[in-house]
Amino acid sequence: MSGTTEEAIDYTKAYVELEHTLTVPQILSELGVDLSTRRIYRPLGDFMVYLNQRRFKVIELRRRYIECFVKGWTGEYRVIVDLKRLHYYCSCPHSRIRRALCKHVLLALELYCYLRQEIGDVAEFLREYLDRIVEW
Repeated sequence: MSGTTEEAIDYTKAYVELEHTLTVPQILSELGVDLSTRRIYRPLGDFMVYLNQRRFKVIELRRRYIECFVKGWTGEYRVIVDLKRLHYYCSCPHSRIRRALCKHVLLALELYCYLRQEIGDVAEFLREYLDRIVEW
């Protein structure tokens, strides 16, 4: 291009870090869950890693409902969360055998909050199933 001066780009400063405040841990903390002892925060802290590594496959997303696949370290699990009916399903062993609210459901809830920007129903859902959250 004639007449234009190209500036050198300093690629060491060209990286952008996406900052996202996690919603689900904040809600759990407000509900009185001690995140430091229950080891819940670490998997949820990996939310942006899961997102950037394309480990979520959204099947259906609408108000008060998310259905997706979450690719974990040992497999891919189908997750359904119906906030209107206060119902959830995950195909992982923790959820199927122990009837637990597993990290895949929590990650799907975080994804729902991230995509829909709606947290009121998520807070109500978590309050309902607080006793089913498992440590991992």
